[in-house]
Amino acid sequence: MLEQQIQRAESTGNIAVAVKIEDMEGAILTDDIQGVVVDGAIRERVAILLSKRPGAILPLLSANDEDARFWLEKVLTVNTTAAGGNASL
Repeated sequence: MLEQQIQRAESTGNIAVAVKIEDMEGAILTDDIQGVVVDGAIRERVAILLSKRPGAILPLLSANDEDARFWLEKVLTVNTTAAGGNASL
């Protein structure tokens, strides 16, 4: 299962990092991650740990998910009024 999870992450341009179960809590709560791929019995435990992270809500993925779930989308907006744009538009 681990090999399949790593392959799914890397095939969509992500960097896969494997963590031992005993190091999982520290890695999930402190590491700079953008999502977690996990299958099996510890999935619920990982979901609880992810919910305790400050900041953005991170995806909990499965190796069986569609490729689109592994893509990261970022949106940049510019407040043109605050930037000196034409407020009458």
